[in-house]
Amino acid sequence: MPRQCYFRSQTIFTTSFLPIRKFWLAALQHSLISNDKLALVKEIDQQQAYLDFHGFIDYLELHQLLHFSKSISNGLCVLNPRYGTSDVIVQKGLPASGVFLLAHEIGHAYYNSYLPRNAEMGNSLFSEICALLTEFQMMRHLEFSNQASTWRKILLTRLSTIFLGMFFLDIFEESILSATEPDLNRILELKVAAKETVSGQSNPLSSINSLPYDFLLDTELFASKRNVYQYPEAAAFAIDLGFRMESDPELQKEFCDYISSVSTNHSLSIFEFYRHIGVEISSTFYTDVANSVNRWLSSLTYAWRGQ
Repeated sequence: MPRQCYFRSQTIFTTSFLPIRKFWLAALQHSLISNDKLALVKEIDQQQAYLDFHGFIDYLELHQLLHFSKSISNGLCVLNPRYGTSDVIVQKGLPASGVFLLAHEIGHAYYNSYLPRNAEMGNSLFSEICALLTEFQMMRHLEFSNQASTWRKILLTRLSTIFLGMFFLDIFEESILSATEPDLNRILELKVAAKETVSGQSNPLSSINSLPYDFLLDTELFASKRNVYQYPEAAAFAIDLGFRMESDPELQKEFCDYISSVSTNHSLSIFEFYRHIGVEISSTFYTDVANSVNRWLSSLTYAWRGQ
């Protein structure tokens, strides 16, 4: 039986998202070359005094640890704990929305660089929070850039992928694993139910990938090891942490110092870090985190509609 989602009792404000296909179209129509994307990721430093993505990306390039390839789908970060280095490999030729993929994989490598030699992140949820925190800080920089009106559409595309697309896949997978000897017809029913759980019958997500048996071709679902709910949870924690760091920049330094404390006797835990910075994991904790996410989604959508 798969574990329950930390936020299962909460509601991420998915109705914030306008018709998703419009977002996808906006993302595909806007393009940037790889060097322009790298320049944007370097600008994350403007969000935080304790960040050094500019210097870190220069280091990756100098040591040939950053690769753009047409032979890879999406992106990958590979840590070599023996040498304390991470290779970042990202698909070449992605549209402008690929800047978030680039920020994501560089974020993995950036926070890996705080690990002691021969140590690994260990906790996959914590590792994804690091990468998605970098995406969030990238988004916040672009949200207030001189091209904010264009980037808001692309931001909402990425966020809808996490909170609608990936959450749908997680609920669908959980329902399949929880079913007793499901046959093909039952799996189809579970697919429809999962879409309705995430977005409601009237939401445009209900018509996406509407071929009834498309899930049989989904290697992410059937041929990959996946941690159910990990991306939506990690994104919610990353957004909440990102806002806390904006209010108190010292938390960024504390976050990096906390990663440096990992050892064979001490694994990383997002809940331990929250306690470390004085946040009580109470009955209202998950509601507070979800509210933090929802306020931002609402403000993004309001700004998009007002353009």
